[in-house]
Amino acid sequence: MINVDKQEAEDGKIISIFAYIIFLIPWLAGKDNRFAQYHANQGLVLFLTALILALVNILLGLLFSLFGYVGYILASLVSV
Repeated sequence: MINVDKQEAEDGKIISIFAYIIFLIPWLAGKDNRFAQYHANQGLVLFLTALILALVNILLGLLFSLFGYVGYILASLVSV
């Protein structure tokens, strides 16, 4: 966690909420607010993690599809 004063946290609260929906907006709009930047970086990490998991899910689905119907069943069990 970062050390910010209450006023800076209060000023960056609204823009920090958007960080978990679309991280790019607070990242660009809240450059001078450390609180907003912290949450924008957290949103970026969540976005990259979701992207990596989606790619792994697609690759596993393609791999399992080579096994026919059993592969489709396995792919449906692995995907979330």
